Amino acid sequence: MNKKIIISVLCLILAVFSVVSLISASAGSFVEYNDWKLEIPSMTNKTEYYIGGYNGSDSNLVIPDRILDRTIVKINEYAFANNEKLLYCTIPDTIIEIDNYAFDTCTELRNITIPSSVEKLGKGVFYDCSSIVELKIESKSQLDSIPYVCFGNCTSMLTADIGQGVESIADYAFGNCANLRYITIYPSVTEIGQNAFYNCNNLTIRAYRDSYALQYAIENNIPYKDLGVYVEPTEPASTVSTEPSETDTTVVTTPSTTTVTPSTVVTEPTETSVSTTVSEPIETTTVDKLLYFMGDADLDYRITIKDATRIQKHLANISLLGETQLIIADVDENANVTIKDATLIQKYLAGFANVSFVGTEVYL
Repeated sequence: MNKKIIISVLCLILAVFSVVSLISASAGSFVEYNDWKLEIPSMTNKTEYYIGGYNGSDSNLVIPDRILDRTIVKINEYAFANNEKLLYCTIPDTIIEIDNYAFDTCTELRNITIPSSVEKLGKGVFYDCSSIVELKIESKSQLDSIPYVCFGNCTSMLTADIGQGVESIADYAFGNCANLRYITIYPSVTEIGQNAFYNCNNLTIRAYRDSYALQYAIENNIPYKDLGVYVEPTEPASTVSTEPSETDTTVVTTPSTTTVTPSTVVTEPTETSVSTTVSEPIETTTVDKLLYFMGDADLDYRITIKDATRIQKHLANISLLGETQLIIADVDENANVTIKDATLIQKYLAGFANVSFVGTEVYL
């Protein structure tokens, strides 16, 4: 009888421990799937995962928007930190939050686009990503603020587009981005930290008429470009034609032609101006283009053997070139990047004269 009681008690204890272990494994714990470490937010959340880490070796990484029938909504702190293999990373538009130092010291990461779905960035998210050349935050961003040292020490960054919707830029958000040449800031920004651009000595702020950013540049003696009055981008109006046409949309203006971009209205040189429905004319502006050099495939403003190697990696599908890089790498200008382009760069470095367009200036 005593043995039965003892056995029953032991079984009860084991059952209790099993339940406790199950709860512990379900609430806020991690699961492994392929190369991904995924956090379960809570026992009651059956539809979402957080990215907790990545153990793969992809250099051109696309973060999935769904894994195991759950939506990926957050990237945890330090999830990709110190990943020296990562060259490009595509963030899905399901991501709502990127936590502190998520990509800290990803020293080979080149370009980054933050989707408009992101509502919160932690501090130091891209700190010390010393190879990032271009930053873009998508327009109509849900992001309120760019926090402390978010892009600090991104020493190779040349251009940044903050995206309409962002409201504030914290102190040292771009601290020590020594090569940052242009940053476009939209009228939605109403607060910028005194030292937001600490040691950005080559910076020109591109801002809109009567915006806080323009006033900030003036008050802090930072070179600036006045982009005129901000115009919200609109979709082209559809038209109905009685004659056959290859397109079903058009933009109707006065004899001058216009091109609408997310940040401005550009007017081609004519003797007339853009007609509008408002009583006062809207000022227009032409966006400055950036200087590049044909053959500079890694965008470091130098022609070296690394550029030829960069093209070879692209051709081998090891690390694909971005849109701008594809234009610059096409040194024979045949609208296609091939091994011939890498060879022409090598000949240029060897001192051959008149090697296609290698080294010539191009504005994009």
